[in-house]
Amino acid sequence: MTLIVIDPGLHMVFGHHYELDTAILEAAAAFGVEGHIFGHRTDNPHLNNHPQVTPFFDVLTHPSTKDPMLVDLDRFQIQNERLYDDLKRLSDVIDIEQSTLFYATADHNTLTGLGRWVAEWKERPRRLFVLLPGHFVFAIQGGGGTLDQLFYRYGFSRFPAGEDSRVRFLALSARQAREFSMIGGRNVEHAPYPVGELGGLNPSPRAPSSGRRRVLVCGSSRDSKGFALLPDVIRRVSARRSDVEFVVQFSPTEGATLDAIAASGATIIDGYLDRSSYHATIRSADVMLLPYLGSGYRAGTSAVFAEARWFGIPVVSAVETSMGDEIAADPRIGLAVRPEPAVVADAVEAMLNAYPARRLAAEEAADGYRQNNGTTRFAAMMLGRS
Repeated sequence: MTLIVIDPGLHMVFGHHYELDTAILEAAAAFGVEGHIFGHRTDNPHLNNHPQVTPFFDVLTHPSTKDPMLVDLDRFQIQNERLYDDLKRLSDVIDIEQSTLFYATADHNTLTGLGRWVAEWKERPRRLFVLLPGHFVFAIQGGGGTLDQLFYRYGFSRFPAGEDSRVRFLALSARQAREFSMIGGRNVEHAPYPVGELGGLNPSPRAPSSGRRRVLVCGSSRDSKGFALLPDVIRRVSARRSDVEFVVQFSPTEGATLDAIAASGATIIDGYLDRSSYHATIRSADVMLLPYLGSGYRAGTSAVFAEARWFGIPVVSAVETSMGDEIAADPRIGLAVRPEPAVVADAVEAMLNAYPARRLAAEEAADGYRQNNGTTRFAAMMLGRS
């Protein structure tokens, strides 16, 4: 048996796509199962020369129209057609009957192409696991729903149904699994979050700090991650206490301005980090600050939040998000507050005032979290070893 990771979004040797894909292969290898990744066709020499990666999928073209509604329709058609064509080529490259397939990640602009390919299988794999996106903006509504919901619903409908369809849909939060199940009328499972063992790091406490508490923000600078709130939050907290430092690992994506964050007094780590540097940075934190906005993370998930949970680092996050749900269910994780600068700043102060009790509580909560999550648990589920 071989584990084949199908990831058209993999185009560089940094970031969560690469970390997830390679960590899954490492976990599968521990079970004695060989694996390989098929990613984007790219000019990146590090990816092209990677022994476990074949650059395979064509870059999905950009839509040609400027009308917002037609942009979505154009993207839907172009990406699904291109993906379907690429997957047909993949059928000629892999031994599909001897493979377990893992597709990461099927969004509303690719699920239809994937389902069309599955419906036309002549040979079938042992299983196909389809990971759905970790974050999205739409909400469950009455009537027809939003356009991307309709795309998802149509995409789910293209997959064969029944006990022997060999397709299992996965989501990384309970709320997300419920909502996708409602949208598509198909069972979507809440899967283990595949983090933690990345890079072989163990969850032992980090070395004592220099005395200043480190508040860490990291990740891509999407507007939905609340980066625009940071300058005000940092200034408010720093003006009231001198025993805190803010570190922002900033992977430029959209919206947020690095200059404003730097001017607030934060230490900036600009750009992507390799695996060991990234996890060393996370484990240097006393508090993780994730003021995500409900519009993007109401049902979606955050890998950074999952990593903080794994390593027992207390979190300040936002209500009306899936992270807020988890904190409400287990307050030892941290605090969830309204994503407003003054409120977030007060929460950071409250967290620091209660140290080290807050850290001990988060570490206690991490014990149970690690039992149910991690790349080993995720791979075991796919390989039938759990």
